[in-house]
Amino acid sequence: MKKSTFFFIVLLSIVICFHGSLIAQNVIKQSPFDIHKNFHLSMGNISVLNSPLRMGDLITNPEDLNMKSIRDFHARYNHVDSSLWFAIPRGYQVYFIQGEFGNRAIYDKNGSWEYSIILLDENSLPKEIRATIKSVYYDMTIENIEEIQSFEGVNYFITLQDKFNIKVVKINEETGMTITQDLKK
Repeated sequence: MKKSTFFFIVLLSIVICFHGSLIAQNVIKQSPFDIHKNFHLSMGNISVLNSPLRMGDLITNPEDLNMKSIRDFHARYNHVDSSLWFAIPRGYQVYFIQGEFGNRAIYDKNGSWEYSIILLDENSLPKEIRATIKSVYYDMTIENIEEIQSFEGVNYFITLQDKFNIKVVKINEETGMTITQDLKK
C-alpha cells in the first residue's frame, strides 16, 4: 500500500508539473515586433533620450530663454503638442512633438534660428521628392525621413530598405539626389 501510494504521488506530481508547463506555454504568447508600428515614435524618443550629455541643461524657467527664440519657435511651429528647451554651448536646443513625431530646432545665443530637424512619414513628403525617390528605388520601402531645414534650404535624408540593402539618400530640389550611405544587411 505504501509503495502504491508513493507511486501515485510521484505520478501525480509529474503530471501536474508537465501539465502546468504546457499551459504556461499556451498562455504566454509573444507578440511579434512590428517595426512599422513603432518606428517613428521610437525615433522621436531616441532623438531626445539618445544622450543626456548632448541635450544640454534643461531650462525650466522661461525667463532664462531669449524671447526672440520663443517668438520664432511659435511662429514656425504653431501646432506643437509639447516642447523641452535646453541650454547648449552655442545657444538653445528645443525638442518638440508635432503630430506624432519628435523634432528639434537649434537657436544661437542671440535667439536666431539656425536649423531644424523634422521627422516625416511618407505621406508628408512632397510629391516631387517622393516621385524622384520611387522612380529610382521603386522596389525599396521608405523607412525614415528627416527633413533638415536651414538657411541653405531644405534637404531630405531618406532611409530606404529592401531584403538585402539599406540606403540613405540625400535629396533636395537644387542638387538632386545623392547616396550618403549604402549598406548591406
